[in-house]
Amino acid sequence: MKIPPPSKIDTPYGGRLVWRLPGGNQMIAHLKDKQKIRHRKRWSQVGYTTVNHSTKPITSRK
Repeated sequence: MKIPPPSKIDTPYGGRLVWRLPGGNQMIAHLKDKQKIRHRKRWSQVGYTTVNHSTKPITSRK
């Protein structure tokens, strides 16, 4: 079985490779360029992390 080379697509964060597999399925690889992406978390992600760590776990009732 021979698979043709992937399609190369430029994206705002780097690039994407898309292979068309036998049967019509796709395999997609997202490639990130460190020059194009932020290296820190967004404030919204920091807030979610704080909320998740400060809540108490839910226990089941018997």
